[in-house]
Amino acid sequence: MTKHALLILGAPRSGTSYISQLLGTALNGLPRYSLPANVLNEAGFWEPARIVEIHDRLLTDIGLAWHSNRERDIRRLTYSQLQTYKAELWYEFSRNFSESYFAVMKDPRLSSLLPIWQMIFRDQGVWAASVLVYRPFVEVQSSFQRAFTSYADKAIEVWLRYTLDAELFSRRLPRSIVRYHTAMADWRYVPQKVAIDTGIEFHTAVKDRMHILETIPRRELRHFDQPRSSSVDEGPLHSLATRLEALIEAAAEGQLDISAMDAVRAEFNELVNLGSARAPNKVPPSTPGFPQSINS
Repeated sequence: MTKHALLILGAPRSGTSYISQLLGTALNGLPRYSLPANVLNEAGFWEPARIVEIHDRLLTDIGLAWHSNRERDIRRLTYSQLQTYKAELWYEFSRNFSESYFAVMKDPRLSSLLPIWQMIFRDQGVWAASVLVYRPFVEVQSSFQRAFTSYADKAIEVWLRYTLDAELFSRRLPRSIVRYHTAMADWRYVPQKVAIDTGIEFHTAVKDRMHILETIPRRELRHFDQPRSSSVDEGPLHSLATRLEALIEAAAEGQLDISAMDAVRAEFNELVNLGSARAPNKVPPSTPGFPQSINS
């Protein structure tokens, strides 16, 4: 059983699937039972299907869904529910990564549910590090507009919630913040940066699997790089997202401003609580692939 986990965090449509495939291939740590590829991600999602289902069920039990803009507080679970979810998730983790020295695990929901995984790994003696994949919110919004028409106006809220949660909950882990565009330009940047930031040794793994890594598609994965030509929302959400982008960029260079990060989070939560930011409670029936197919 693996005692090492590399957790891929980030908002839906941010490039987490590509980074997961890249690092999972380099470390020979991809899940055994992944969600199948579909029209939303023809290269594959690279996330354990049953873990995605459990995550969705957990969110339902705390009154939320993957697209909700409110805080994910697992303290709303009863003790019995918490223990049941921990057992289920550990079983599925073990089933997917039993033959891997490093488990490379990804599901955007993981960004918000990291606290329960930290409990699990602490109980099981698993060392964990994280990779936060960053992509500009206007591109994520554009991807939502084309892939998820019914959710286009929720994209900034989703990006803010997932990015803020991923940043906050991964602070105590060895962490690397990876820029999606730099990864698209040169895949070698990813293992090099993750190695520097987390201490994970990639040199031998990358050398041994170079012939596979070179074949992973990149250019065709650049889904919707440019935003649609439309009026730009200059409201409070846009302002918060712009501030958060600048803070994430600085954090990627080792200049983490915790006070400023926490201020953005507090302001976003206040907007959500006041009802200025909205999120639908139900998945539109006309949208295929939900709730599983939210990922980049």
